Amino acid sequence: MVSRSWPTVERSGVSLAAQKHAKMLIDLGHELHVLGSNAAIEQESLNAKKYYIPSSGSGALYAPAKVDKKLLQDTIHSISPDLIILETWQTALTEAAIDVAYEKKIPSLMISHGISIHPYSNTVRNWIRYLAWLPYQYFFLTSRMKKLTAITALDLNVKSPRFYDRDLARSLHKPVFELTNSPAIKVLSIKARSDRSNQILVVGYFSEVKNQLGALAILNELPTSLTMKFVGKREGAYYLCCQEFVKQHQLEARAIFCEDHEVDLVTEFSHSILVLQTSITEALPITLLESMASGTPFVATPVGAVAALEGGLHASELSSHVKAVNQLIADELLWSQLSEQGKSSCAERYTDAKVREQLCIAVEKTVALALKG
Repeated sequence: MVSRSWPTVERSGVSLAAQKHAKMLIDLGHELHVLGSNAAIEQESLNAKKYYIPSSGSGALYAPAKVDKKLLQDTIHSISPDLIILETWQTALTEAAIDVAYEKKIPSLMISHGISIHPYSNTVRNWIRYLAWLPYQYFFLTSRMKKLTAITALDLNVKSPRFYDRDLARSLHKPVFELTNSPAIKVLSIKARSDRSNQILVVGYFSEVKNQLGALAILNELPTSLTMKFVGKREGAYYLCCQEFVKQHQLEARAIFCEDHEVDLVTEFSHSILVLQTSITEALPITLLESMASGTPFVATPVGAVAALEGGLHASELSSHVKAVNQLIADELLWSQLSEQGKSSCAERYTDAKVREQLCIAVEKTVALALKG
């Protein structure tokens, strides 16, 4: 089935996941029109027509949504799409596009990467943030969900507050299709454990959510023969807090900080003894899929869909993280078993081919539902 146009609405420019989905749709023969809330959308290297729709805000009380709805309506009218695909919640543009699609009786499919409306941790700051999202959660989100034709979810079964939208859709009898992630890097060869260094790899932007301070606290409890490499932009107040922790605990020789452009991530994954993920919230982190594809066992907090991932150990507290890391380092048989489990699971469930198949099913069934409707 070839459709005339498939607008994909995205927060600012097009995310890596949205780019992947867009290219898949084009490869499947669909004509694509991309709407973005950042002027940079016009520079995206996609074989699609691109439109800039000024908008800002997320819908929380501290970030009211603002969008040029008249321009959005006129743009969608000029495109006359057969389907509107939306990528992620909590952006002014996606929320407004749901309304326009409903008003114009155009089928709509939300490609969800989970939703972030719950308190991440038991701190005053996180509870204030949670309270600021309550009106959106109980009024706007439910209203918008009712207007959608269908949504996708990264995992259909795992219980987690990150999949609140999936569970809400089911309670409203909306179709939910699985659309998972796949690694962003391509692994060419898998190194044996004996060929790897005593390096623990931590990948992600520096923030309370990614919890690199937790990773450093773990490093401080580990044998001095182990080093930890952090890959992420060296900027922001949280990064400075990490630097201060390193100085206070004299970890300068063991904690290495690099930016993406300074390292080859394929090499880092394949040379590391394990990957550590200490996030306090996630949906389905691509970092762990890349770890699995590299045959590198992980130690991770069981948040979002992480609890269902094979190829590593799950730990919640500092002591359990330290115990899991030490266990993986000491037990070569366990390391090898988890390495094989991760590779097999990734090759079976988390590939570009699998994502393309799931995307195709979600698109075709959403259109079919609208035709029935």
